[in-house]
Amino acid sequence: MMCFLRSCRLWYQQDTTYAGQRIRDAALQCLGMIVIGKPSLMLQQLQLSLLHIGADVEEPLAPKSSGTGSPDNVGSGGLQQPISGTCAAEVLETALSGDSPASVKTRVLTNYIELLRSEEAALKVRQKDAEAASTSSRVPSTNAASDTSIPLAKVNGETDAAISSTSSIIQRVWEHVLRLATAVPIGGVNGVPGTPGAAAACGSTTVEAAAMRRKALELIEMVLREGLVAPWTAIAALVAQLTDEAPETRALALKVLKEAASKYTEFVAKELAPGVLEAFSFQSRLWGTKHPGQPLPKSPSAEVLEGLAAMYSDVIGTLPPNKQPNIRQRFLANLLKPFEAACNLANPSAAAREDVHKLAFCAYVAASLAFRHADEPLVLIHAINSTVSRHAQEVKLSLKRQLLVTGLRRLLQLDGDDEDTDYDIVSRRQQPALTAQQSDEHQPQQQQQPAQQQPVKQEKYDIKQERLQVDQQQHYHKQLIVLLSLPLQQELLAPLKASLALSMLLVLKQYLMAAYSLSDERIAAFELKGPKYQSEVKALVSKDKRVGDFSLSVINLRAIDDATGELLCGQYKTYKGLLDNDAANYK
Repeated sequence: MMCFLRSCRLWYQQDTTYAGQRIRDAALQCLGMIVIGKPSLMLQQLQLSLLHIGADVEEPLAPKSSGTGSPDNVGSGGLQQPISGTCAAEVLETALSGDSPASVKTRVLTNYIELLRSEEAALKVRQKDAEAASTSSRVPSTNAASDTSIPLAKVNGETDAAISSTSSIIQRVWEHVLRLATAVPIGGVNGVPGTPGAAAACGSTTVEAAAMRRKALELIEMVLREGLVAPWTAIAALVAQLTDEAPETRALALKVLKEAASKYTEFVAKELAPGVLEAFSFQSRLWGTKHPGQPLPKSPSAEVLEGLAAMYSDVIGTLPPNKQPNIRQRFLANLLKPFEAACNLANPSAAAREDVHKLAFCAYVAASLAFRHADEPLVLIHAINSTVSRHAQEVKLSLKRQLLVTGLRRLLQLDGDDEDTDYDIVSRRQQPALTAQQSDEHQPQQQQQPAQQQPVKQEKYDIKQERLQVDQQQHYHKQLIVLLSLPLQQELLAPLKASLALSMLLVLKQYLMAAYSLSDERIAAFELKGPKYQSEVKALVSKDKRVGDFSLSVINLRAIDDATGELLCGQYKTYKGLLDNDAANYK
């Protein structure tokens, strides 16, 4: 017990030197070994008198102050503070949830893994002893089948005391374990990106973070195998780890995910699509660590898409045939669900908050899936048609109206069919405010002025007039930049992001139709249930190798950060062209 208390005491030593960190790591290792021998110590309340150096202490361990305002129990070596109500489980939880280095968190995860392994070994021994005791006390029977039956415990839960305590210990830190499964290092020195030596520091912490994620995955595997937590809570983290940089981690995550899907098919299927979003968040943080300050790449890497495609083919594709169609349909519909929120202008604040890079990630994932049945691409196209038919025209009109109101009529270069009553804010701001009477009096003067000044302009036209026109154009663009100060206002940002989302869906639809040779008539006749759906489920398809890889290069996601208006108007023209070329294959 004294060794146990000393281990806890050494852990709370706030020594940031290399030797101090090694001592704290050894204290955690000793603490884990002691707990393996006696798991009940994990939850036993401790009465400690711990030594704290300096002011960097945890909040629950803050020193008490006396009436004069000075800390109590101050010694020559630091601060003595009696701590009550602390247990070893809280010590380990603090190490996982705090800002400790990745190596410390890896040590804590290793302690939990060793604890579960010891519990597994002890459980096997208890099962063998219980089986032997049950066999010896069983009354002989003439029925041969009864001799091979599994023995039952005499008292329900008789050997479950250790399992119950271990489950409560794991559940205390389960959220932290899931978070560490997709944790990334902080780039730079001391967590400050761009500092000298950032590359070397980031490289070392990247290795430590990769080892920590691997340990978290091993712990998740053991916890799910023993059934200590709800298995569906770990699915999103497992899907995200399918995109990890280490091939061994990706392979183990796929193995654990397949085992969970085979046991809890319906529960796991609901969390696969949210897992794709978690994978995007994971990849975004990895990119930000390696390339601080740089925008996200236009498309995911080949390894990321292969990992998520393996989830679809090896997890969903290996389920029982009677369950596959419904699960495939649910997953594909949920995969495109973020597009619905981005296109719905009834809630402009939610549409403006959507991340267009996340939507592009989902589109690339959908295009990378290897479909084997005709219902799979048809389900995606059906979902795309549903979203486009409900939001396309509203988004187009709203975006054009906001661009015109913002003063981008000249850059839009509208055709005759696009003419409508609008106004230019730039020209209105250049004019003084007029009352209704002054406006009526001023209008005839504007009509007569060109006729009176026309001879003067012809006589005095020179190079100064050209310079004046250039100055006016430059003044117009300066006014425009002021109007489009970043970030864009919600009134313009919401329809802009909606048009980007719909443009991605239209490009994805064109790709699926070409890759799987789907005609307009076949798409229009498709239904999500009934005989036609069952016939498409049985029909086999394969991707046409003559069709290239999916790409969203025609869509410029930088339009959301455009202050000149050129990319905004370019996006409107791209979106309008995609709508005009969209096939009329709606139900």
